[in-house]
Amino acid sequence: MSLKTKNPNPIPVDVAMAVQKLLTEAANLLNPYMNGLSADERRRLPKMSDKTVAFVDKTENFTISHPAFSPAILDVAAFEKNAAATRSLRLIANLLVTMQSDVSDSMTVTGSEAYLAARYYYNSVKYAARQGDESAKPIAEDLGKRYPGSTRKKPDKS
Repeated sequence: MSLKTKNPNPIPVDVAMAVQKLLTEAANLLNPYMNGLSADERRRLPKMSDKTVAFVDKTENFTISHPAFSPAILDVAAFEKNAAATRSLRLIANLLVTMQSDVSDSMTVTGSEAYLAARYYYNSVKYAARQGDESAKPIAEDLGKRYPGSTRKKPDKS
């Protein structure tokens, strides 16, 4: 069984290294603006979702057009900075989500193809070992230790 892949060629090492370098540079550029949260902090903070994006954007517009309604406790400048940062981060996040999905799908396809090929080889070498090929037996034993298939215990002959 083989999947029809859009691009069955492996990524050249120089391309993979260039992408890794660019991603590292991007991570370094973003690092000063990133916030790490503990699991508890992440759980306790109110979340901005797709539904609340329009609410926050509209509220930001109203704080500018109708500042008289801004309560004294509200730091409008900080609100505007956080809203702008969220818009920038959303653009980056959307790109990363798409990219991560494509990378994950590509890994699924190539991993599946590689695993199927390994299984074909393993079954072939097991067959050769069962047919008495002495050079196949150590290969079959070695691969058998690593094969993720079910491990059945041999019945006790007592």
